[in-house]
Amino acid sequence: MAVWDNYFADEGDISRIPQVEVYEFIADLEKCFSERPLRIWDLCCGAGRHTIAVARIGHEVYASDGSTKGIDLTRQWVERAGLSAKTSVAEMTVCPWKEVSFHGVVCWDSLHHNTIDNIRKTVEEVRRFMVPHGLFMANVMSVKSMGHHGTGREIEPHTFVNDDGHEAGVPHHFFDEDRLRSLLKAWEIVVLAEQVVSYKERSKDTPRINPFSYSFWGFVVRKPA
Repeated sequence: MAVWDNYFADEGDISRIPQVEVYEFIADLEKCFSERPLRIWDLCCGAGRHTIAVARIGHEVYASDGSTKGIDLTRQWVERAGLSAKTSVAEMTVCPWKEVSFHGVVCWDSLHHNTIDNIRKTVEEVRRFMVPHGLFMANVMSVKSMGHHGTGREIEPHTFVNDDGHEAGVPHHFFDEDRLRSLLKAWEIVVLAEQVVSYKERSKDTPRINPFSYSFWGFVVRKPA
């Protein structure tokens, strides 16, 4: 996706530190399944920080992203680290590995970047290519994201697109609890939690006091047997 290729053009802005939640999720997967290595899909992998984290632990990692630039960066990082990962340029609605069933899928800070129909297709695609009792972890933006929800052009209910900035042209869909539970109705919900943080609009010349720029829902769901 060209818009994300532009986002990844400045490598200085790319995060290299994995989320601690991803490590905790992998530890939970290891408790759920005795098989080794586990097969884990880093969906919308970006530049590969969680791909690297999974590979370093020793599991079999599959990384996909709609950005060619993001996948190039992921492959380069994997090679420099002397690790192994299967990578593919693909939209989030499509699993590139039709022969694989995953124990776990991670989609960090990405699932909400689409229309609601495509988000539903993505969640169903994840479920299709997961082993029974497999776990899916993701986070999505909340309607309580002050300074974000309602910003830009509303292309459908609760989905907005900005025409400028570093995410110009990228849809942002915002969830409340009812709509998120509806999205996950085919799954067993293990964790559903909302983190609400305050947010102040600021210009680029204003010191960054609050490091949190949005509020979000985080969830872990299990595929029924």
